[in-house]
Amino acid sequence: TNGNENGDGKKSSKKGRSLHSDFIKACEGVPTTTSCCGLIPNDDERVRDLVPYLNKYWAPKANVRMAKYGASVHAFLWHWQNVQGKADTYILLLRFCEL
Repeated sequence: TNGNENGDGKKSSKKGRSLHSDFIKACEGVPTTTSCCGLIPNDDERVRDLVPYLNKYWAPKANVRMAKYGASVHAFLWHWQNVQGKADTYILLLRFCEL
């Protein structure tokens, strides 16, 4: 393989890597929410705060770059309730859509 291919023979893209790093930076930009006088991190609250932040700031920039490939992306909050153990679980999902 040449330097432009990854292990499965598909061409890799520097823009794809920078889109990934932009996503990581956007996620790190949202402050950690805490409870118990700031002693315990509240990950569920942080994920709930993260979804609108990503949709407002990261997704529009990502969508401009993805439009030429006929795709768009936005963050989505999946809420799951469990009858045993922890009652509520919030999961950040990225939904990719075909234009």
